[in-house]
Amino acid sequence: MKYTETGFRPLYHKYCIFPLSETIRDVVKEYPGYDYANGVLTYGYIDRETGFRLEILCCVQYTDSDHYLLSNPSKDVRTVIQIGAVADEEYLCVGDLEDYVKEEYEEIIDMVHSYDVSEEVEESRSFKFLDEFRNELYPDDVLVLTVKEGLTPEGCWVRITDLYEECILGTLLNEPNQDFGFHEGDSIAFFLYENEGNRCLISDMNESKKLTAEDLEDGSMLCDAIKLFHERPNNGTLFHVLELLRDSYIWIPCNVIVSNKDQKNMEEASIGMELQFEEDVRLIPDILMSDDDYYFPVFTTDREMGEYGQHFSKVEKHFLEAIALARANEKDIKGIVIDAFTESMVIDCELFEVIENLKSRL
Repeated sequence: MKYTETGFRPLYHKYCIFPLSETIRDVVKEYPGYDYANGVLTYGYIDRETGFRLEILCCVQYTDSDHYLLSNPSKDVRTVIQIGAVADEEYLCVGDLEDYVKEEYEEIIDMVHSYDVSEEVEESRSFKFLDEFRNELYPDDVLVLTVKEGLTPEGCWVRITDLYEECILGTLLNEPNQDFGFHEGDSIAFFLYENEGNRCLISDMNESKKLTAEDLEDGSMLCDAIKLFHERPNNGTLFHVLELLRDSYIWIPCNVIVSNKDQKNMEEASIGMELQFEEDVRLIPDILMSDDDYYFPVFTTDREMGEYGQHFSKVEKHFLEAIALARANEKDIKGIVIDAFTESMVIDCELFEVIENLKSRL
């Protein structure tokens, strides 16, 4: 088997033996057992920035996938090979190793886990229908046809970031040659299109209707979008909410933290007496908890807080600022919850970057 024939899947998170080619020989000369080896044991994984890689675990003497002798791993050297360097080499899959053998490489494999990705991206790697569109050396990157009225369809590379019921989200990796209104680094949505046996991935880049600040000012448009999402939960209604959040101002309930001196002055003051704080006042956003998970609450209007809001100071912020505050919170925030006590909606942390990369509709 060769990588150019099989693709990444048979090697992904698997133990495989590659022959001791000139490319590999040059980097394992200091490994134990090199003088008697005719191959190396490798472990395959994906680095989203540099593509599919092989971690070399040790030198091997082998005849086939059932008969091989493993040498000790190197204690001083760590070697990684990009799959492109050995893509045309024949390799053997050796299946799972005995636990006592895997313990020898546990420290190396633990380092590989630093490249683990979100559940959604991991799931996308199992989608065989995407294989024909994947970059051979970068499995998370797929070729997407961008379309817009008045322009010629154009193929662009997109790195998968998230999954939804009716589409996939990704980051545009190259600048389109035409003015689609999206640029390198922007988040775009795409889907599989089939017609008379022809298949392609398509991103519809026709612009959404432009908005004004006045459209979003009272929060009603955002409320209506959230309500529609609950009535018809699909990618279209979700993406509409995310687009509106990108440009919306929201309200954040905050606890007022004053110094001990100012607190004492407040307690001693008479009703109706006007006070001036002598030291700095801090506003700390409130945090809600549900099933041991922490959520950063925001509200489309200050009225949506209801009785809950009577216990807090209310601060109006842009939603992008709310994202920054949620990230910086000392709690392990699961997401931002919008209008927690009425028509609520949770924006998971995984969507923060998606919203930040959306193009403004204002």
